[in-house]
Order: sequence, then C-alpha cells, then structure tokens
Amino acid sequence: MHNGTQVGNARGVVDSAFAGAEVPLSASTASRAASAYLGALEWPLTLGHSTRPGLGCTCQRAGCATPGAHPRPGPLTYPRSAGELLDQLEAEPGAALIAPTVGFDALVMRHEFAMRAILELERLAPVPCIVNPSGDRAVLLVLLGTGHDAVEGVEHCVDVRTGPDAWIALPPTRSLAWDTPPWFERTDVEVPLLHGNDVGRHLWFACRTEAGNR
Repeated sequence: MHNGTQVGNARGVVDSAFAGAEVPLSASTASRAASAYLGALEWPLTLGHSTRPGLGCTCQRAGCATPGAHPRPGPLTYPRSAGELLDQLEAEPGAALIAPTVGFDALVMRHEFAMRAILELERLAPVPCIVNPSGDRAVLLVLLGTGHDAVEGVEHCVDVRTGPDAWIALPPTRSLAWDTPPWFERTDVEVPLLHGNDVGRHLWFACRTEAGNR
C-alpha cells in the first residue's frame, strides 16, 4: 500500500477499470462501492484496517475506538490504478474504504443532531449522510472548503474534516451505510453538494432545538 501514490496524485487511480461505473450506483458490496466512488464520483480511495472475528481490529490496539474503520499508520497513500485497488480488495476482504476529504468536507456529529438537521434540509436538497450501525454518529457531506461555514455557532456539536490530511470511512466499511447516498437513487447521477452556509442554518436550528429539549 505504501508503494502507491500520495494524495496529490490520488485522482490518477481512476482508470479504464472504472471508466463506466455500474448503473445504478450502489454501495452494497465493497467492489461496487469502490466502482461508484472512484468511477462516478472521482473520489480518491485507499484501504484501511479491517476486523477479524474474535480478534478485533487489525491495528491490534487495545480498545480501538473505530475497529476496522480507520486508515493504516502513516500518510494516506493510494493504489496506482483502480485495478490495483480491486486486487487489494480481493486479497483483503473487509478492509475499510478510506477517502481523504479532498472531494468534499465532512461534518461529523451525533446521529440525533444530524437527523434533526436533515428533516429541514430535505426540503432544500438531498444531503449525503453516512450512519453507523450503533446509531450514535452520522456524517454529512458538504461542498469542499465550506465545512467551517456550516458550523458557526455550533462548533461544540460538529467536527469538521477537510483537506488531504483528514479522512472518513465510506460504506459498506464496518456496516456503515448511506442514509442519503451521494448519487440520486437508481441512477449514476451525482448529488450536487450544498454549500456549508446553506447547511449551517439548519444545523444551528437543530442544535438549538436539541438544547431546548434537555
């Protein structure tokens, strides 16, 4: 893995292997998800750790907070081609799909908080949202470089991930799922990401509502 490209050249892994992403797009399996992320969305992608039955995360850290859903040590590096990534997926079933935040900004927050915001945002436009199996966290994706605009006044509720050194795990890693996928369902059409300012108004309202319910 560390013989691959650095993030500056990561978009170069999109080659003929994924030139025509399968329609409709799907994250039902790791290979189909990789096809969608690399081919249709053109998101750089690398593999991370995985979990082993009864043995925990392959990082071997006691009490790993995100077992099977985080990068390997060192700078994020990328396969030289999409075909190489597919080969790695076949050789390492269950490995996490890791994307640097260079095609979007990611807003990480409590699940309840995200769902309150999405109820309002759905009236404006779909917002890609990842949920985890435990139902305690969610990730909203917004336009690259606008994440901090979304959290003015709610910084205590939201973690912003942006730039090549930050990352998120993508479905179907460790049973992560798209509550709202980054493509229109049953199509190969990418959902346009909202500017952080458009999302921020609804996050502020959701945070205020949550505080009032305590």
